[in-house]
Amino acid sequence: MKRITLVRHAKADWPEATPDFERPLHPQGELDAPDMGQRIRAAGVMPEVILTSNARRALATAQILQAELTDEETQAAPRIEESDALYNAEFQTIMDVIRDYDDKIYHLMVVGHNPGMAHLADCLAHDTEVHDLATCTIISLELDIEHWRELDCETGRLMYYDHPRNPQPPFIRQVH
Repeated sequence: MKRITLVRHAKADWPEATPDFERPLHPQGELDAPDMGQRIRAAGVMPEVILTSNARRALATAQILQAELTDEETQAAPRIEESDALYNAEFQTIMDVIRDYDDKIYHLMVVGHNPGMAHLADCLAHDTEVHDLATCTIISLELDIEHWRELDCETGRLMYYDHPRNPQPPFIRQVH
């Protein structure tokens, strides 16, 4: 089994004359990302690696999540790896990047962009439909695979789902 956590970057700003790749986080995104990091930490969602698009808004989201997931006593934290292939990638490209991942990693977090991230979540989850991911939505799936190269549609089971405006407690599937 493997575990993957998919994150759409936090809400971004779009200052005039700023290229899409360089868009910073909006002040709301700067509030949402640490809140979501605290929520997933409380739920036990602890990736070993955060693989992120190298776009400014995605990298900033990844860095905030990493800070929230850092163990205060040991300073252990998921390491961040940037990938230019994840910038505005289609779901198949994202899946190909993940398939090339090191099998020593059990739990991988991927921070990216819609529509690719929403399509990937919908493809992987055999037990739920995902039509869109609002900014800073986090979906974690348990994967019925032993090696990342085996990643395919319908190999995942939803374990965690939450987003910043969620009026309900997050969905958390208990593992027995």
